[in-house]
Amino acid sequence: MFLIFALQRPNVLPTGDYGVRSAIKRAYRKRKLPTPAAMEKLAKSWHPYCSVAAWYLWRSMDGEIEI
Repeated sequence: MFLIFALQRPNVLPTGDYGVRSAIKRAYRKRKLPTPAAMEKLAKSWHPYCSVAAWYLWRSMDGEIEI
């Protein structure tokens, strides 16, 4: 997250961040938290803007889910 927010790098995928992993689990309806390898595979289409996708995923965990 330091690379994204402090250094403003545009293409960082924080595979170790629990919030991003949880958001991917919820957004893609996975049973388990994704592994770093699974996240890398999923994020291939997000390049060169992985930081933007990670930010949106991270922020998606702030709100309640309405069903």
